[in-house]
Amino acid sequence: MVPPPAPALALVRAVRAHGDRPAAPGPGAPSWRAVADDARHLGLGLRDAGLAPGRRAVVEGTGLAPHQVLERELAVLSTGAVLALDPGDEVSPVAVVGADELRVEGAAGPVTCDVDRLRRRGRAVDAEAPDRYEALLAALDPADPSVALPGRQATGAEVTWALRAVDRWLAPAFDGEGPGPVLVVDDGPGRGAAAVLGRWWPARAGAPLVDPGTDPAEAARRAGATVVVAGPGHWRAVAAGLRDAGARSRATAALLRRGRVVAAGEPAGPVERAGLAATRRWVGAGLRDVAGVAGLRAGVAWDGLDPVDARDLAAALVPVVPTWCVAGALAPVASAPVARPEPASGWGRPLPGRDVVADGSRTTIRGGDLPGGRLTLVARTAVDGRGRVRLPRPPRGPGGGAA
Repeated sequence: MVPPPAPALALVRAVRAHGDRPAAPGPGAPSWRAVADDARHLGLGLRDAGLAPGRRAVVEGTGLAPHQVLERELAVLSTGAVLALDPGDEVSPVAVVGADELRVEGAAGPVTCDVDRLRRRGRAVDAEAPDRYEALLAALDPADPSVALPGRQATGAEVTWALRAVDRWLAPAFDGEGPGPVLVVDDGPGRGAAAVLGRWWPARAGAPLVDPGTDPAEAARRAGATVVVAGPGHWRAVAAGLRDAGARSRATAALLRRGRVVAAGEPAGPVERAGLAATRRWVGAGLRDVAGVAGLRAGVAWDGLDPVDARDLAAALVPVVPTWCVAGALAPVASAPVARPEPASGWGRPLPGRDVVADGSRTTIRGGDLPGGRLTLVARTAVDGRGRVRLPRPPRGPGGGAA
């Protein structure tokens, strides 16, 4: 069996293949080829400045658009350094790559270097040795540590496994097409999963990365986001907007009332279902446009949805899938189906390649993004006879479910 490539090599190949596709929505956005060029030159500059394999580095995203964060992450990974996605107390010095400078913490204090100067240095190295970058990528071993998470380091092979699992999980939502603009509202259970799902997988697919700014809902509406990854608090706000619209319109109120019956799994006769189909055709698109999710193909809710919110989102045909995530895993453990979302059911299935086994008070999760391929939790998880997993329910109140 051919081993999976290191994530830097896989991402560089994919990003280059997307060529002139925009890396961000809106006029003036750079192409993915330009992002790949910047990552190449910055990576060569970082290596020339002493960022060696095994050294830990952090990308500080303040003041950066998502594609700029990805460019710096790709540059760090290209050097063979370990990218600290959830940085904590480190024994060794940490290199911090920010918007304008590289800062290296040393015994004599921090040493800084301008990021643009590093890129220029990288261009000079590239001109002198045009195959230097390819040699760096070819030297990467998928078995070596690639990213640092709380309490452990994940290998390149584990990162690549997570990317493939996410792709196979979300692909049914797009009917064979790639995703359009992707927006991540918050990091949810950790920056590792947010990086894989919100930046690296979209870059691999050539999708534009949306900057959430100060108003993520408006950013999603403006960009026509097809994928939105957010915590239950964001989806609570979307559901509240649907309910507000229902209070102002009889047709919208009828849509939500009839849709709630179906979403809750209650019996509904042919007349009720026909009425629901008619109101969805009449006002459904406008309702989703008001809520800022007109282009949504796959909404992802970190760690579950409140049942009330899930029911109203399903009633309006807003395709949001609740997930179950655990610390240390680079991809969700389980999710509701994305092809025909059933967020109100409360049940999901393990991601492709995963397995979840409940044995008394212990739950074992298997997957290629976990240390040794498995993780055992001292917690009881419901798994039914069909292999479905009971998804978590977020707390009620601010940041959680409906108040």
